[in-house]
Amino acid sequence: MLAEIQQTSDITYRIYDWDRVDDNGNPRELHTDLAIEAINFSDKIKAKYQYSTFINSLNTIVKCEYFTTNFIHVVGEKELDYEETDSFVIFMCVQGKATILIDKYSEKLNLGETVLIPATADKVTITSKNCKLLEVTV
Repeated sequence: MLAEIQQTSDITYRIYDWDRVDDNGNPRELHTDLAIEAINFSDKIKAKYQYSTFINSLNTIVKCEYFTTNFIHVVGEKELDYEETDSFVIFMCVQGKATILIDKYSEKLNLGETVLIPATADKVTITSKNCKLLEVTV
């Protein structure tokens, strides 16, 4: 399972489009030259991170000025308090399945699925026999 998390941007450079076409049947415009100009090929970023995998705990994978990504291995029930969080929260299921509860509402989350928790949610309860989630906050 590969989970990609990016900071938001108003710019998209299309370098390959899987041969998709627009509404008129024409190939969509590619931006290969612009993309090459924007990429820093000499930047040696750390792409693989070591992180804890404690059960029913927030295990920080990466924290930067744009977002935080935590790993949560849920066995049984995990309650999360977002009362002080001033943003939406994203959960990505990377193994197993879970049920997300907010007040009286529930949503099933399966492997490969993502759910957006609204910024108005104060408390979220996750129940699962055994699932692994990524939690992303901004």
